[in-house]
Amino acid sequence: MGGDRRPAFQFYPNDWQADSELKSCSLAARGLWMEIMCIMHSAEPYGHLVTRMGEPLSMARLSRVVGSTEEECIALIDELEDVGVFSRTQGGAIYSRRMVADFEKYQRFVEQKSAAGKASAAARATGRQRDGNGDATGGATEAQREGNPPVSSLQSPPPDSNLQTPAIAFGEFWSLTVRKAGKEEARLYWDGKKNLANGKRMTEAEREAAMKAYPLDAAEWKRERREMSKIPHPRTWLYNRRYMDRTTEGEAFEDDLWMYESYRTTCYEEFKDHSQWDNYIDYACQVPQRQSLTFREWLKKCFGHLRHDEGID
Repeated sequence: MGGDRRPAFQFYPNDWQADSELKSCSLAARGLWMEIMCIMHSAEPYGHLVTRMGEPLSMARLSRVVGSTEEECIALIDELEDVGVFSRTQGGAIYSRRMVADFEKYQRFVEQKSAAGKASAAARATGRQRDGNGDATGGATEAQREGNPPVSSLQSPPPDSNLQTPAIAFGEFWSLTVRKAGKEEARLYWDGKKNLANGKRMTEAEREAAMKAYPLDAAEWKRERREMSKIPHPRTWLYNRRYMDRTTEGEAFEDDLWMYESYRTTCYEEFKDHSQWDNYIDYACQVPQRQSLTFREWLKKCFGHLRHDEGID
């Protein structure tokens, strides 16, 4: 950040006390989060818990900085993460969504003020000009004479002014999610009202990719018997564009998707119930031997057992 470094960051006591997820944490966990925010204020990138080299700060180092033990820090971090107080980058670094968003607003404000100042200085340097009839224009620009506002008075349009309603409703995505937390922020990402990790708003093509990728990720989490606390919040999954992890796999992704959906459709046709297939996946996850199979092999085996158990084969 260099010269953009500020001596303080914005803190909203009412928001802090009204945050139900944060208030559900212990006093020790909330105290650690306050310490972490102070550390992240001096970090680069801003609002991230990283070292000077940009690497995620280890729990051992964090414990030394805050004057605690590594074991206590790990337990308190798990407590905060379990309720979605913070998010993580793809590299695993902790960051504050609020601090990052506030800093982006601050940077936009500085850039707008700088542009306005330069435009004002340029207008003063031009001085009073006269039009073809010899009338004083008072330094007015051509844009002003045509009825447009001067550059210095231009305001950025509200971020939502040109938004279109997504073709795929947020509710459709939310019905797929495993970990039901952070719904409102996930909705903002889905509806294109907040930037994703790449600094852009979510596109319709990305929504389609997310609808394809999430069921596969969810099935994989079930196969791994992953603890709920280790499953990413939907808002984090969307922000980090995890659906791109699947789509970049190309044909393998399409094959997995086709197999999953075709098995599920066949299950519906044969058993008249999609939940039968989903419930069997839950059951199959209890069998450790399945853990050594690839995702595709595991799907085949699940469906084969299901057909056999129901007496179809």
